[in-house]
Amino acid sequence: EPHVRVLEVLRQFARGSELVWLRGNHDPDEAWRRGVLDLECQDELVLSVGRRKYLVCHGHLWDRAMSLPNVIIHAADCVYHASQRIDPSHGLSRWLKRKTKLFCRAVDGLRREAAAAARRRNMNGVIIGHSHVAGDEFIGDQHFLNCGCWTEQPAGYVGIRNGIARQFAWRAPTRVSLAGCRTDFSRPAAASEPLLVGSEQGT
Repeated sequence: EPHVRVLEVLRQFARGSELVWLRGNHDPDEAWRRGVLDLECQDELVLSVGRRKYLVCHGHLWDRAMSLPNVIIHAADCVYHASQRIDPSHGLSRWLKRKTKLFCRAVDGLRREAAAAARRRNMNGVIIGHSHVAGDEFIGDQHFLNCGCWTEQPAGYVGIRNGIARQFAWRAPTRVSLAGCRTDFSRPAAASEPLLVGSEQGT
């Protein structure tokens, strides 16, 4: 039921605002997206923020770990999701990410590859997800942003405030029920004060 509620909110949001689905490595197939959400999927998006242009995509195509056998990738995903269920504070899942992906340099490699791709295309920055490790930093002249993880606490996201793209985190005081989620998108929601985090937080 909560998953169905999320889809209802997304459909209602899409009626009055532009909603873009960027393809990721765990996504359902194209027919599911068209049938359930009536959305086409894109590999990337070029986003203008003030005078800066950002390349926005999921980022998995730059992850060399994706070339590992599927059984290893699936096992790692299972361990990660199990750690979130075992420890609701998500401290265990963050610890596992630091000891695995950072150890094998997957996160650093992804960061470098993403910034280099944006530079080759004359972009000012790049916004990705995939690794679930929050990031907001400059790599040379490229602004690198990683939204972090929205299934952990604090939940990470990339937002635009006063014409500047930054990485933010939002910590709910308790687990939020979708029953109270605003579905009237005819007017903007009241802005809440975001918790600004750096590249080493929320990991």
